[in-house]
Amino acid sequence: MFFWGIAIAFLMVLVIIALFVFLQKPKAVPVELVFQKPKIEIDFKVLEAQQKGVSEIFLGKELEFGYQATSEQGTVLSGKVSAPTEEEALKILEAKKYTNITLQKPAMGRENPFVPYYTIVETVAAKKTK
Repeated sequence: MFFWGIAIAFLMVLVIIALFVFLQKPKAVPVELVFQKPKIEIDFKVLEAQQKGVSEIFLGKELEFGYQATSEQGTVLSGKVSAPTEEEALKILEAKKYTNITLQKPAMGRENPFVPYYTIVETVAAKKTK
C-alpha cells in the first residue's frame, strides 16, 4: 500500500507538470527573431556572359610536356612545362628566351599532383654549350 501511494503521488506530479507545460499559450516573438533574411547577393550577369567569356572559364586540361632547351647564357636546361597545347608550351619557353627547344610528348597524368599547373620545373644540366 505504501508503494502504491508513492506511485500515485509521482504520477500526479507528472500530470501536473505535463498540463503546466503543454497548456501554456505561446508568447509573441518579434518577426526579426523568427526569420532573418540572409544578406546574399547573386550576380546573374555571369550566367549571361558571351560564349567567348564562358569558354575562357572552361579551358582544356593542361598537359605536362618535357623539354630540353638552351638558355641565353648557353646553359642546357631540361625540365617540364604545363600547357594545354604544344604551341602554348613553345610560347611559354620562348617567352623565357630559350633557344633550341625540343619538346617531348606529354605523359598521361602528372608525376606530382600537388604542383600548380602554371609552374615550370627546371633542371640545370652540368654542361654549358658553346
